[in-house]
Amino acid sequence: MAMHDTIEGRGTLKGTRDYVGFWQHGGEHDASHLGRLRKAYMDALDIGEQLHADRERIQGDKNLTDIGKRDALAKSCARHAAALKRGRLAIEGAERGIAEQKEALRPKPADKTDVAGALRRQELRAWLRGLSVDERAEALKQPNAEIVQAVVEMPAPVSGTNQAYYERMVAAAIENGNPGALDELAKLESALETAKQAVGVAAAHVRDTAGVLTSAFDAWVEDHAGKVGVARPVVGIRDGQRVRFTQGKSELTGATTYGAPLATAEEWEIGYHFDPSKETLTEAFAKVA
Repeated sequence: MAMHDTIEGRGTLKGTRDYVGFWQHGGEHDASHLGRLRKAYMDALDIGEQLHADRERIQGDKNLTDIGKRDALAKSCARHAAALKRGRLAIEGAERGIAEQKEALRPKPADKTDVAGALRRQELRAWLRGLSVDERAEALKQPNAEIVQAVVEMPAPVSGTNQAYYERMVAAAIENGNPGALDELAKLESALETAKQAVGVAAAHVRDTAGVLTSAFDAWVEDHAGKVGVARPVVGIRDGQRVRFTQGKSELTGATTYGAPLATAEEWEIGYHFDPSKETLTEAFAKVA
């Protein structure tokens, strides 16, 4: 998989020996997942730079007691909560987007109205499943289009196909129908891993510098990020469309009302995804408050 020509960033977080990796994925002027992942990576490096500078300044301040220095460092850490939260949301959005794209690319069952064809493919899967391992491998060496469709439209165990070989067949079918799509997804996944590494290292550095327990750190980030105004919209599906839910009050009755304008791409990616089967909108809004 080819990397981008430009190499950005640094191998380790400033002031630490923790490896974050270089950014070789482009995305400088990209408003999609890739651009947001790049920003998350760059923000993580900035956290390291700023904390290093703050630590040196605070430790060198002779007017501060040890307790004063500790409190000053904690305040410095709190200023980075918003960037950490944005980075985590960018990562969550990219993970969700990659999963959605993979699902959309997976081969779908052929024409459901073709009952005869469906029965034929069912028989082919049963035939393959009944073969020995060696016989099945031989039958799948150069399968025709009908056998490929029969195999890939259902999970591997249905046809008895080896999982690794099944995934290769699925990948070949996707590449045949959508040339280059899997390569683009692989590039995005590589960028995702680099961003996750950088944000994870930066988060651990902030946590340790602030003296926050690992078990309490997620709540600490949410608390301090909220104080600097990182809003997370509530999003979901309504009438088949991606929407951002809004909350208000009726002037007549004072009752809570909800609107559902279309969500932007960024709102969908960073938003809290409301699941009506598990919660009410009131409960969803309480979680992002």
